[in-house]
Amino acid sequence: MDTIFEKERSMRTEAKFAYLQHLRITGWLVLSTSDELRFKNSAPRLFSQILHFDVPSHLTKIKESHTTQQLPQKQPKMSTTFKLENASSGRSKCKKCKGQIGKGELRIQKIFDTADGRHMSQNYLVGCVPIPRVYKDDVQAFMCDLEDATDDMMLSNEEGTRQIYDTIMEGRAKAAAKKKSGKKAASDDDGAGPVKKAQAMPEKLLRAKFALELRMKEEEEGEEEETRPKKRAKRSSSKKEIGDSSNGLSPQVLTDLDRAYADMLVLYQDKNLEELKDYLRWNQQVLKGTKPLLLMKCMDGHLNGRLARCPLCHEGKLNLEMDDTVQCSGYFDEDTHQRVACNYSSKAADAPRSKWYIEKPSEEEEEEMKKEASNPDTVASNSVAEQMVDALASFQFRLKTKAEIKSATGVFLDMARRFNLNVSEDDKEAKRSIGPLILSNRTMDLSSLEFCSIVCDHFGVKKSGEQVEEQRKVVRSMCQCADNATLYEIIIELGHYYRKESNIHAANAYSKVAATIRRLPFEITAENVMGLSKGVNKVPGIGKSSAEKMKEFLSTGSMQKLEEKRAAHAK
Repeated sequence: MDTIFEKERSMRTEAKFAYLQHLRITGWLVLSTSDELRFKNSAPRLFSQILHFDVPSHLTKIKESHTTQQLPQKQPKMSTTFKLENASSGRSKCKKCKGQIGKGELRIQKIFDTADGRHMSQNYLVGCVPIPRVYKDDVQAFMCDLEDATDDMMLSNEEGTRQIYDTIMEGRAKAAAKKKSGKKAASDDDGAGPVKKAQAMPEKLLRAKFALELRMKEEEEGEEEETRPKKRAKRSSSKKEIGDSSNGLSPQVLTDLDRAYADMLVLYQDKNLEELKDYLRWNQQVLKGTKPLLLMKCMDGHLNGRLARCPLCHEGKLNLEMDDTVQCSGYFDEDTHQRVACNYSSKAADAPRSKWYIEKPSEEEEEEMKKEASNPDTVASNSVAEQMVDALASFQFRLKTKAEIKSATGVFLDMARRFNLNVSEDDKEAKRSIGPLILSNRTMDLSSLEFCSIVCDHFGVKKSGEQVEEQRKVVRSMCQCADNATLYEIIIELGHYYRKESNIHAANAYSKVAATIRRLPFEITAENVMGLSKGVNKVPGIGKSSAEKMKEFLSTGSMQKLEEKRAAHAK
């Protein structure tokens, strides 16, 4: 086989260079040194394309001006080459099996040009490389045109060529066996065709179905008992029969809640997919999920009330998951035009609820739902803005002279303190933040309410002690270890400032850190926090920089970077 390889490689190479020389002499092709190298290592189809005047884009065709005969022109095809090499680093992955390719490990790189002219490459393990159709599954022909860029030039010796050939053939055999076993598993035992994959069901739905089946069986037995002769022998317990065939459930494990869900199942089990989605739309719920999950959402909403807005970010919609937890995926921020992630998660029983509508709500009810879904911070800001307008009824907005601007700054500072806005306690710092806000909007034709709304939206209203405590309670309930709640809030606040600065990468990084903190089952302390970023105790999502910031906060009670962001945004 090795002799065949050598002869075929030699014949192909000679033919290519002979025709290359012919094209040069006749003036049809001009190639640079790099183009000649690419020509040398191109696939056999390149040679056939040239014979049919289908010249690839990297070869330049020259037409002589006096030539009258027009040659047939076709759309240039994108050239593809394959190169055998040793991986220069350990960062690449196989395009097919997604396996990591270690540094120095053999790989085959597929190099091609996209339709828009970009130069692209894909890496494959030797056993995973796809053989192009042009070779018609001829591995020997493929290897003859495989560019050898290995450190020891493996294709130049018999042993290396045999090793690569065996690896490719072994990989193709495994792929064929896997494909055959997959088809066999997807068919019935009788060969009737593919088996339809069963949809996963929430555990509560399974228990509700079992409770409903048990109830119906008991009702049927009660009717039969009335008409059954008294001398007839007793039958075995139907409850035992049901328990043995219902996913291991038994009547003894059913609770009153399962029976309540069974009542809800009676109402919704005959509804089709679109009807279930209509119920969810009327109640402004998330529509994603399989039919069993949508059925469970309707049953849960009817029994416990529809899920309200996220109590953490106050913007995102809560979604009931398959494992009976409620999560918030975040919301789209119109100001930054980015999606803001939220890490809220709780048990379904602990999620905030509201009224469930069994028919399409009226316009008044939809307006009420809209008010309930509004961000409480926005509602408080609008309310304070209206109160400020009433308090400033006698104030004349004259902002032409320096004295008038200074006077307006002092008035608005007094209003900000009076209505508990988030302004600095230092009068000078507060005026430095209010003054530029007045100057930037003085040329605009704004009403008193619009200007007060701008001030309130910029600074925000301070939360009351009850609101702060309620927010902390929500965070503590989310964290697997309640002692990490304060650290979680600090990281979330830091990420929020980065998002305001449109530094999305940093914001997402701190969001991942916060999500990791929430899931940790142990308390993070100044002694163990650095171990979370390296070594055997490394936790995904926490790096050296974030660990150092957390250690600084746990050791001193403050974080320099957070204080800098607070001061910068206060200005």
